[in-house]
Amino acid sequence: MKLNYVDRATTSAFNMKFAIRAIVSISFIALGATEAAGGSQPIVPLHALVHFSRTSSAPVWSSYIYSATGKKAYVLWLEPEYATHKDLVGVDLVLNEGDRRDPRSNLLAPSRNWHGIQPFEFGAGDLIQGPDKAVYGVSRTLPARDRGFGVQVKVLGANVSEIPKDRIPARVRELESDWYQLDGLELTISVENISEPGSVRSKADD
Repeated sequence: MKLNYVDRATTSAFNMKFAIRAIVSISFIALGATEAAGGSQPIVPLHALVHFSRTSSAPVWSSYIYSATGKKAYVLWLEPEYATHKDLVGVDLVLNEGDRRDPRSNLLAPSRNWHGIQPFEFGAGDLIQGPDKAVYGVSRTLPARDRGFGVQVKVLGANVSEIPKDRIPARVRELESDWYQLDGLELTISVENISEPGSVRSKADD
């Protein structure tokens, strides 16, 4: 069948639209695959000296982590942990995507069910004898789950005091005789892409 000029122009326009839609669809599929793989895009490294004080009225430390394109990609922050008797017994280091702040979605926590103390937790009871005697010691390596970067933490110092027993409910004292509160904590935090020299992965593999 012979196509006239109008038919050919219509067919050409249709083919062009089809091609554009195909390219857009492929782009979205590729983007979805990247997100499904954990969205491991390069980030701008972060280095911070962090001070925490139980008695300070200043906001608890937090910092954004930016993507290589300059967008706010993650937020890294300290979450105070309180016991049932309202005393501050530690802090958690939490990493969330974007502006979201939800300790239940911590990217520094194991992806499956876990038990026992974790590297992102800084508990008074664990630090009572000093950072070097803590379960994870002075330096801690925390890979960001499926994100292509990691967090290196060094505990420079910790101040811990015993909670007076008259402030602890009897049912709690039955579980453990001594309870401690975290008065102060000093950390250095480094966030780096794992492919960079001296990165978290490199240190973990040494």
